[in-house]
Amino acid sequence: MTDRALSGTLLGAGLCAATALGAFGPAALMLVVFPLAAVVAAGWLLVTQRSYAYLGFAATMWLVAPAVRRIVDWQSTYHDFSPVNAVPALVSLMAVPWVLRARRRLHHDVAWLFVLATVVMAYALAVGVVRNGVVSAAADVPLIVAPLVLGLFVLMVPDDDARVRAFVAGLAVWGAILLGGYAVVQFQVLPPWDEAWMVDSGTGNLGEPVAGEFRTFSTLGTASYLAQVLCAMLLVLVAERRLPLQLVAGGAALAGLGLTLSRQGWLALVVGLLVLVALRRLRAVRLLALAVVLFVVLMSTGSPIVERITDRFEETRTEGTEDTSLVDRYWFQYAVAPDALRDLDGSGMGATGRAALVSGGSHVTAARYVSFDSGVFESLVRYGSVGGLALLGSLVVVAVRLARRSRRGTVFDAACAAAVCALTFGMLFQDTQRGAFGVMLWTLLAVQGRASVSAADSAPEPQETASGELAEQPVGR
Repeated sequence: MTDRALSGTLLGAGLCAATALGAFGPAALMLVVFPLAAVVAAGWLLVTQRSYAYLGFAATMWLVAPAVRRIVDWQSTYHDFSPVNAVPALVSLMAVPWVLRARRRLHHDVAWLFVLATVVMAYALAVGVVRNGVVSAAADVPLIVAPLVLGLFVLMVPDDDARVRAFVAGLAVWGAILLGGYAVVQFQVLPPWDEAWMVDSGTGNLGEPVAGEFRTFSTLGTASYLAQVLCAMLLVLVAERRLPLQLVAGGAALAGLGLTLSRQGWLALVVGLLVLVALRRLRAVRLLALAVVLFVVLMSTGSPIVERITDRFEETRTEGTEDTSLVDRYWFQYAVAPDALRDLDGSGMGATGRAALVSGGSHVTAARYVSFDSGVFESLVRYGSVGGLALLGSLVVVAVRLARRSRRGTVFDAACAAAVCALTFGMLFQDTQRGAFGVMLWTLLAVQGRASVSAADSAPEPQETASGELAEQPVGR
């Protein structure tokens, strides 16, 4: 097997397909076989130093494993905490030894952001063990720590910047086609495994489990995950030079993003496009033109997709009458802000989200902490106002510096910087440092931290500005 991202992607896709087919036989057995096979495959790729194939395999797990879980549950029984869902995190966390041994020259700002995130998350894990119990604290590790570890692997381990950039570009293209394409099919048909999951999980914010009457979530777990991930992929697609692939992937992603009915995702895309326009990257106009053409075509064919999207816009315009979700979000943030800002040391991991319910939720100090409508305040509750503000402030500073630095770089650099800005903006609504959008955020930050090294080596000017200083950064020493 060659060390290519495509090889790892095909290996991951084959494993997922085999598990989905196997679920039509002894489905309960797949709950053990799939995690075991994924861990063995990832271990083999790491031990044999197939770094790029490992990246393709890990990314495939993050994008596809939730859909595999739904098929297995459909054929067996619904599991609140399925072992299949833990596979992407397990595959990512296995990279820790390779990250600790790696050394590489990095931009100071990106390096210090990763160091700060590692320290803050380690602190939150220790606090969570003490305050919330080992089980609840450990339940947050897969969604919060694992994406950071995968980002650190991208940052430190592979030795070829060009191949890392090619991996990210390919992830945007094929990920957009997969996620966006399946989202459209899901909206029109609603496969039985997705319908069963909507009913059994009791998820109330996706709509009715009827084709054409819900917010799409594609192969991921929620509409908000899908919206932010597609937003980041769309912005990276701006740099795609193969026009046919760009049009197909962009059209699928735009349709999927629209069907999420996620206003936070739409706003994040607008923010990213404004960053590209401010950077004078006029290729962003091509994405806007594609959106207009796609909308016109769908309107002319009487597609229900357009009807759903326009209804959402109408709900937004009449906010305060029928749809009160924006008002509810405002009052939630108004209520939680004083407690979050006063809590200097934080409640640790296991205090928010589904992790707080793992051990029965007896340690949850406020019911509103189980479901957050703000990534900013969720971070403050988890890490404390000191650690949370330090991490969020550093993320904003690095996002701005990457955008400024990309003026001297390629269109790809600008596209990645715009995606980082969009995901950082998304923190106002969701914690975009976790889960699938955390994988996108830390990976995009990592590729920018690495890419600047080769750019500096080939640039005619030997000097770098203060924001672009290079550092030889050891990890874990």
